[in-house]
Amino acid sequence: MFRPISRSGAAVLLSCLLSSAACTSYTYEVRIPEERFEVARVDRGNGVTESFVVEARLEATMEVVTETDRERASLGLQLKDLDRQAAERRGVDPYRGLLVTGTVAKSAAMEAGIVIGDVVLAIGDQKIVYGDQVPGVEARLKLGSPVAVRVLRGQEELELQLTPKSQRDRETQKQLIPLESVSSQHPYAGLVLRSIPVQWSDRMLGEGKNGVLIASVEVGSPAWLAGFRCGDLVETYEGSPTPAAGQLASAIHERGREGGSVTMSVRRGMAEPFGATIDLRDYTATKKIWVPFVYYREQGVPKSCWTTGPLGILASSKSTYVSDSPGRQSETRDVFRALLSLIRYDSSPRGDTLRLLWFIHIDM
Repeated sequence: MFRPISRSGAAVLLSCLLSSAACTSYTYEVRIPEERFEVARVDRGNGVTESFVVEARLEATMEVVTETDRERASLGLQLKDLDRQAAERRGVDPYRGLLVTGTVAKSAAMEAGIVIGDVVLAIGDQKIVYGDQVPGVEARLKLGSPVAVRVLRGQEELELQLTPKSQRDRETQKQLIPLESVSSQHPYAGLVLRSIPVQWSDRMLGEGKNGVLIASVEVGSPAWLAGFRCGDLVETYEGSPTPAAGQLASAIHERGREGGSVTMSVRRGMAEPFGATIDLRDYTATKKIWVPFVYYREQGVPKSCWTTGPLGILASSKSTYVSDSPGRQSETRDVFRALLSLIRYDSSPRGDTLRLLWFIHIDM
């Protein structure tokens, strides 16, 4: 036989329901973007430049790009392979010689009178058939020493004397350097640090300086709100030169445990240095309250949201940080829906939009 619940019993049941529905969980969500950043460029002199490019991923790496100016002998010919049809139109055998499509201004070819439409048959004693041959042939030439170039003009073969001139090319070499990981501790700041090996730190920053890279920043964390971003190179800590990555991580942990703060300055590439203070705290808690079929609320770092009615049928709202914001200021996106999304208001850094009845869009 069913008996109605007393008022006191109903109160106890409701309090149990609410207490079981409200909870606090702890999460650590690190955003690892797949992006490339040039963190430094050093001019070594004599046309040699070193660039240090970081691939910001879970296993961060640094690519050292060395560019060198090379001087070489050049005839200034712009050539194209002769296919069968082009050869037949000129009355020569297929794949015999290279078609001249142009000459470099003030080059040896221009001064010797080579014109568009000529077919280069040989350079010195080397017959020319494929375009890939030419760089190798030019590499053996000497500046200022004339070389005989045999060309076909119409049906007449000509032998012209070309004196190679100097041309500067940019030679590029790449070397991939793995960055050293730093043992993670409790996320009071939201930073993931990577250490640049000592020998490369010396080359990039100068002898005795530590290269510490911010490989990732969790969106919404204290470091992110302070303006620090993935790809930043730490320049100073508390106004002093950057300590080793492990020491910096330990200092952040100790101050975070005490509820303190840290001040750092960073830079990215050739941009101006950026400095800010991080107010360290345990930001990982996410609070959730759920009243079945009536109300739900979630409050955390990645997002904040609430709904009313079963599955948010009456109204809902969600606010999230814009993770790919171009600057260092934090930006948010807010979305409000009501009555099965018949009404929707979307606010973001790109603008505000109101949607009614699913098909009426109004830019605010």
